[in-house]
Amino acid sequence: MKKIPFPIVHTGFLGVKYKLSVLRALTGKLETVAKGHNLILDAGLDMLATNLTANLTRYCHVGTGTGVFQRDSGTTTVSRAGTTLTASGAYFEANDVGRLFKFDSGEEVYINAFTSTTEVETVDSGTIAADEGTMWYVDRTQLDAETSRTSSYRTDSGDNETTLSAGVLNYKRTHSFSAVGSNVTYNEIGWGPSNSTALYNGSIITGGVSLLTGDILIVESNLELVQSPQTPTAQSDIGSGGFDTTGDIQIESTGLIDISSSGSAENSSFKGSMEPSLNGSGTSNRTLSISSTAQAFTTYGQDVALGSDTRKVYANSTYNNGDHFIDKSATYSISEGNGTINTICLMDNVSSYPTLRVLLDNPQTKLSSETFALGFRLSWGRVLSN
Repeated sequence: MKKIPFPIVHTGFLGVKYKLSVLRALTGKLETVAKGHNLILDAGLDMLATNLTANLTRYCHVGTGTGVFQRDSGTTTVSRAGTTLTASGAYFEANDVGRLFKFDSGEEVYINAFTSTTEVETVDSGTIAADEGTMWYVDRTQLDAETSRTSSYRTDSGDNETTLSAGVLNYKRTHSFSAVGSNVTYNEIGWGPSNSTALYNGSIITGGVSLLTGDILIVESNLELVQSPQTPTAQSDIGSGGFDTTGDIQIESTGLIDISSSGSAENSSFKGSMEPSLNGSGTSNRTLSISSTAQAFTTYGQDVALGSDTRKVYANSTYNNGDHFIDKSATYSISEGNGTINTICLMDNVSSYPTLRVLLDNPQTKLSSETFALGFRLSWGRVLSN
């Protein structure tokens, strides 16, 4: 059997930017009161394995708690020797176990044991010079004191949409809460995919947002992500059984479900092959493909038909929390796809659009005496900015 293990493609989440406005009951005017950005939580990263990307911000949550999502080290510096982090002053706390410390120089380390306010142990090992940084509370799963959540949206033009600009996909939703029944100050906010307390991401609202009886909170959120590679990128040989995968790889069509103008996920049958949560079971609309066609790559974000090919409905691998990847794979039998192969693809099938394509440097051959296993690995992560 010839086999291509898993060429890897990646989605990196830049985070959620938000703007809070209040429709004042007394004046009828819409007043912008706060802006900010959110921390994507560890539990939130796991949610992508079972939820559409667009639905990660389906519900907006607000609360009156004051627990933080990050803690800057200020002028205190931290260094690492082996598995030990040492602070120049009292900085660490027992609850830091499970959190992530990011040095201002860029390195990220998870904390797995507390020794003292100046010393903790990390999951992995290495040497990092003394530098300031931020402790990120990635182990949080909900707000401290949730007061309200909603999946109701404003539906004026531009309130809810998915756009692509300069290689960045932006999922915009505009949530509208019910009028408050009494005075309240919201200090925390977050988003999640379901009608539960579980958060994809969250943050403290700097300065809080105060509402008087009858006021309505309006929340505009923008979830930003970047897929890669967006341009043809060299790939070395990762095949086995005599199949040479040397060539170039590129994402051509985003392969993700949009947000409609109503705020719901537009679960079109034409898309979804790059959604980790969607497999090809029961449909021919998301497939793997092999083709003798050797056309040039198209611009990222454009749908261009590939040409003749042989497709197989793929299956997703089992996901374990913390993996942050899904494998999509299928096997061609001895009677399927025989002949010359110039291209292997992940497809949004209905109009023959390649989502992800590898253009081989050297044409390969599948014989009628061989089976052929093909797969792609989709991985994802977040970008933390101290």
